[in-house]
Amino acid sequence: MASMKSLSASIQVFSDDTNLDAYDGKTVWTRSPEQTYQVWQLELVGETPAGTGIYTIESTHYKGQCLEATTRDGTVTLKPRSPDKLSQRWVVDTGEEQSTIESKKFPALLITANGEDQAVTLREAAPNAPNQMWTLFDKM
Repeated sequence: MASMKSLSASIQVFSDDTNLDAYDGKTVWTRSPEQTYQVWQLELVGETPAGTGIYTIESTHYKGQCLEATTRDGTVTLKPRSPDKLSQRWVVDTGEEQSTIESKKFPALLITANGEDQAVTLREAAPNAPNQMWTLFDKM
């Protein structure tokens, strides 16, 4: 499994082709790819025993703000970067065409899309759930 030290990418959900969006600088939504705050900086901070990368995911628009899992089954928010916080660490297989984004703080809970213009939440992993499968890509 390939892990990259750092990469800049947009992150699109398989279920409805919407992208993770920093939206208001507080809550993370899935929004139409035509929207703007959708480029993220993934910084490698560790690896699982199987070799999958553990990353912080920072907004490139709201510099210094990273995805954070604050509660089980809650919304994913943006908080000031603090790579030592488990709540800001995410397991992502960047070597796969599609990957889940799993919380390191809450194992087996995945970032889950809830439809266009809706906040993303942490939910229990569901086998092959299209709203839990994400693709990293370069946004033009």
